[in-house]
Amino acid sequence: MSDYGTLAAFVGRAKQGDLEAFQKLYEETWRPLYYFIFKNVGRRADAEDILQDTFVTAYTGIGQLQNDMAVVGWLNRIAYHKIQNYFRKNQKENNHRVHESDEDEGLFDVPDGFLVEEDYIGRESRQELLGIVDSLPEKQREAIYMFYYQELSVEEIAKICGCSENTVCKRLFDARGTMKKRIFAAKGKEDGDRAGKRE
Repeated sequence: MSDYGTLAAFVGRAKQGDLEAFQKLYEETWRPLYYFIFKNVGRRADAEDILQDTFVTAYTGIGQLQNDMAVVGWLNRIAYHKIQNYFRKNQKENNHRVHESDEDEGLFDVPDGFLVEEDYIGRESRQELLGIVDSLPEKQREAIYMFYYQELSVEEIAKICGCSENTVCKRLFDARGTMKKRIFAAKGKEDGDRAGKRE
């Protein structure tokens, strides 16, 4: 992928109606975006549809992007919400397929290095994890998304967001703390519900 200055230049031209510039932007960014989508939905055809829908939304809304340097994070957020919509629309079908299809091995994947106990987060909880990420304050959510899902460095995130590396680290630290509290609170509720059913 090109450096963020080059991507920002494509964005600026695309905002002026330059279709070739938007095509260049697509060519430079689609692969990691597709990987993220596929890792979550687990089906190539669905991932391709979501990717296409993501770039359609990006094309029609690119004028709303205020910081051209933040285009990668912006595309990520669009894809992220498309994935959530996918699960909402197909929740019943997906819950059934989780137990039947080997093709779903990547469903609800937790990124490597995500500081939440892997043995705690089962398949049924991973969709909930996306919801917890989405409930974070915007700047924390953006940092989590870019660091873990897009695998950008703290330095790269700082450049995109226009802040210091210390600020990025603080956002990641605060976000992880909030997520762990909410995850363990949800786990406690689930355990309580199960205990109630057994009584």
